[in-house]
Amino acid sequence: MSRIANILGMALGSMVLATACGATTGGSESSAWLPAKAPTVEDCPAESRAGDYLPPESVLSVAEEWLIVREPSADIERLAETTPHEYVPVSVLASEIEGVNQFQPKERLVRLHGNDAPYVASALRAGNDVYMALFNWDGGEVRVAYTIIHEKGFSPYFAGRCATYSFAAPLRERLGVSYDEVVLGLVGQTDHRAIEASLLPSTDSIAPTPREVIGDNVETTDLVQVTIVISPPTESLDSQVLCSRLARGENECVSLGLLRQASRVSMSAWVGKGEPLSFDLTGPEGYPSVFEFGSVQPDMQRVLEFERQGGAILVVKLTGDPEASKQGSAEILDVLSATEVESDEKLRNRVYGYDFGQ
Repeated sequence: MSRIANILGMALGSMVLATACGATTGGSESSAWLPAKAPTVEDCPAESRAGDYLPPESVLSVAEEWLIVREPSADIERLAETTPHEYVPVSVLASEIEGVNQFQPKERLVRLHGNDAPYVASALRAGNDVYMALFNWDGGEVRVAYTIIHEKGFSPYFAGRCATYSFAAPLRERLGVSYDEVVLGLVGQTDHRAIEASLLPSTDSIAPTPREVIGDNVETTDLVQVTIVISPPTESLDSQVLCSRLARGENECVSLGLLRQASRVSMSAWVGKGEPLSFDLTGPEGYPSVFEFGSVQPDMQRVLEFERQGGAILVVKLTGDPEASKQGSAEILDVLSATEVESDEKLRNRVYGYDFGQ
């Protein structure tokens, strides 16, 4: 069995997957933060809560493809009336989603679990956004692993009678105020490691070392703002944040607790002539810098040239392991035009796929 089939087989076998939590005839009463057709924890029968539930990320990370369904489907409406406890082929008019890109809508045949159908049908009738995460079951059939529904002005929720019990409730407890952003951020993502990393506990309490922040109370008239694409230095980091800074103050910081398993991270930063750009790791709760990667000096002539064209991107490589050495190193691999990167698919994949120097 494939990794995905094995995970979902385990989930279905123990009634962990939201779509396998028992038949339903529709939605539930509204709560303080959910629209009327969303499931609640109480909707999940007691017998369905008795199994050993897999962590949400074990199921949510299996997405291999994403669709946004554009309009009501007669097949889903019929399925919603019967709610069989199995996957059933349905035809939907949907657009494929890759990252932040959406493509022209077309008819797709997918297998939707009967217990998801009432929620999906209701959401489509109401004009809500319906995002389906697809995976290929052993044998090649395309199944809907889970569905995220988003009604404007409300929190996103998962289709399925036990979806709130198995997915939303534990994620809300884990992510806190980041729940909405993280769940909607799943849409279009197919890197299972990056998805799992994004579902780690909230790092809202993590703060960078207190410094003057550039742009808040530090003069920027002689600086230029750029985008930095960075290769994470190591996968052994969890509660650290990566910060960039100039001598005069702090730039942006990014939590590696959420992104350490991704292929790269990106941040915005101020740079200037004669202003070394430094990178360091900072511990939680504002502890002092725990590991420094040294500094680099951008080619400001190229930065300014690209800034006039619409923006500059610095591709930076960081090396070093806090557990193995006292200091790391930083290297600028390239300075690129943001306009060219966005207009050239091959170049964009090269930058964000991070294959410089290979």
